Amino acid sequence: MLKRVVSILTALCFLLPTSGISAQDSHTPDIPKLMQAITDGDSDAMVSLGEAYYYGKGLEKNLELAAAWYRRAALAGNLDGMNWYGQVLAMGEGVKWDQREANAWFLKAANLGHAHSQALLAMGYTFGVGGTTQDYKLAAYWATEASKRKSQYGEYFLALLYYRGWGVERDLETAKFFASLAAQGKDDQKLASDANDLVKKISSDQEGTLIVGGLALAALLAILSSDSDKSSSQASSSNSSSNYSLTQDSAERNRLALEESRREYVRQLQQDYWKEQKKQYNRNLDCRQYSQMKDRYNERCP
Repeated sequence: MLKRVVSILTALCFLLPTSGISAQDSHTPDIPKLMQAITDGDSDAMVSLGEAYYYGKGLEKNLELAAAWYRRAALAGNLDGMNWYGQVLAMGEGVKWDQREANAWFLKAANLGHAHSQALLAMGYTFGVGGTTQDYKLAAYWATEASKRKSQYGEYFLALLYYRGWGVERDLETAKFFASLAAQGKDDQKLASDANDLVKKISSDQEGTLIVGGLALAALLAILSSDSDKSSSQASSSNSSSNYSLTQDSAERNRLALEESRREYVRQLQQDYWKEQKKQYNRNLDCRQYSQMKDRYNERCP
């Protein structure tokens, strides 16, 4: 698990915003055009110029200048700039390492709706890394916010939290739902594979729960039958016993035990019923609980 957390952290720190230059892009940016856009006050161009310096595309690689342009974009209110500047601060690239300031930029961008910064906070609070304390409730909050904005990482962390019952009530159906979404994501194929594995594990756990529940119910029925036979046998032998009062006490204890077994059986049936009701509820969870995401999930409702 720790190894995977490290790999997720690395991927998160280098997963670029959708706007700007990707590390895999072969396209070389038009530097004079970017400089003109910056002169006109375009903060997106500042981010793109920072990326050009960061990856050495069209310009000689220079982490200090990259960080400087990210900072300028961040101060101009650009959300990608805030996220990028937070990342270089967190990695100590081109600037002095400062996790506290990095988290401050992540939080600012997250509060303004930047999905990647929200996912970074969710990850930090989940595992207590990146200078954050471990806080599952905050992790669940930011993972939920990121998932609303179609973040594959937000969906994965939300699935993990629901699967483990960290910061939220454990709910395998909800965990499976978000893990399935993350498995369909395109940002990180390795993460999609991990999410798909999580879906399989959740399905396996659900099947195991059903098997154990069935065995427990069968055992309970056997106990009920056994207690009933014992009660009849003890009632018959008590008629010929010389110590009537002791036998009567024993019969009363057996009767109470049998009654408790029957009540437990009824409770089990009720529990199974409500589990089924909850499962039905969770099938439409995306349409009810996340009304603000309807434009994304409506087609998935039954």
